[in-house]
Amino acid sequence: MQNKRTVPVVFALDDNYLPYLAVSIQSLIDNGSKDNFYKIYAFNTGIKEESKKRFNVYNTENSSVEFVNVKELMDRIREPSISGFLFPNFWASINASCISTAILLW
Repeated sequence: MQNKRTVPVVFALDDNYLPYLAVSIQSLIDNGSKDNFYKIYAFNTGIKEESKKRFNVYNTENSSVEFVNVKELMDRIREPSISGFLFPNFWASINASCISTAILLW
């Protein structure tokens, strides 16, 4: 990861969306710049451990995947767009970020 720019990538999902997460990550690895390190965060409220293990294949010299359980925070904050509250707390050291909420229909 030397001299590579770290690019944070965030997904919010549950177990039902893991196949789509895998496709998205593989596409990012295949098409993203080799000059970047993609630090992928998967916000969730309880992904099964055996499901998380399948994503170890994406922990490479150009990417990593971290599952972040936000259940405790979600229980404390009741807002429809909670991800907007999570970003500032999660990445205090990042210079800029773009927050986007999208619904993907497959």
